[in-house]
Amino acid sequence: MAIMAVSGHKTEKAFLKYIKADSKDHAQKVLDAWKKQSFLKVAK
Repeated sequence: MAIMAVSGHKTEKAFLKYIKADSKDHAQKVLDAWKKQSFLKVAK
């Protein structure tokens, strides 16, 4: 994760603890980001 590189966290677990997110929160954020990126699909 680019944000982890900036924040200096070595592991995702440490980063999520820092931002006070649990696995369910993380999964939801990934899903939300994926849905926002869906418009970038390559045309067939």
